[in-house]
Amino acid sequence: MTTVLFVKVNNRPASQAVSVKLYKAFLASYKKSHLHDTINVVFLFKKQYHRYKSVCTSV
Repeated sequence: MTTVLFVKVNNRPASQAVSVKLYKAFLASYKKSHLHDTINVVFLFKKQYHRYKSVCTSV
């Protein structure tokens, strides 16, 4: 059994972003072929990263 970290960075819906479609397809495939692994998913845009936001808005 392995613990895997998936990081989702794009906050767009799958209908608007190819990378989100690929993320979802890969995650579904991984879950199907690694039934005993623990999967931790981090959604970066659901967290508050003040420094990151200030850097992005100042560019």
